[in-house]
Amino acid sequence: MSAGIEYALSTHAGAGKLDISGQGIFLQGEKFFSKQPSTKTHAGISATIDLGWLHFSGTVTDLDSTVQTRFSVLPILLGARYYWKGLYYLGMQAGALISTNNQTTTRLALVPGLGMIAPVGESLLELSLQFTGVPMGSGTPEKTVLQRGGYSFAALRIAYYF
Repeated sequence: MSAGIEYALSTHAGAGKLDISGQGIFLQGEKFFSKQPSTKTHAGISATIDLGWLHFSGTVTDLDSTVQTRFSVLPILLGARYYWKGLYYLGMQAGALISTNNQTTTRLALVPGLGMIAPVGESLLELSLQFTGVPMGSGTPEKTVLQRGGYSFAALRIAYYF
């Protein structure tokens, strides 16, 4: 189990201007499918569940040219990781970004990432980079870029294992 903080920056918006940054917190559980060689290294494949809260601020220019300045989402993601050399991993998660206000809507999220586990004294820290893609969908009404989807953001994450 780990908990941490993250900082995110927008990387793309297919349906309008998106210039945002965000901060958030998360709690993550991980279950390994192979026996661990020690408490300081990881091996093989694991399954993950990730629950969080992200608050974004900046400029979002909507489809009708109105401007939003902030919104929040609750990511709920399930995924898998592949570890090599005991400290490095590649991961893939999928799930939902759940809206916390009327400017967004709940959307599918696909989240590849890479990271490392660093032993610090008797503790473990995780440093990772994730790329969250929100595919463009269809539905009504879609008055905002955030409701339509077709945007992405990159996040730097730091977590503490307990």
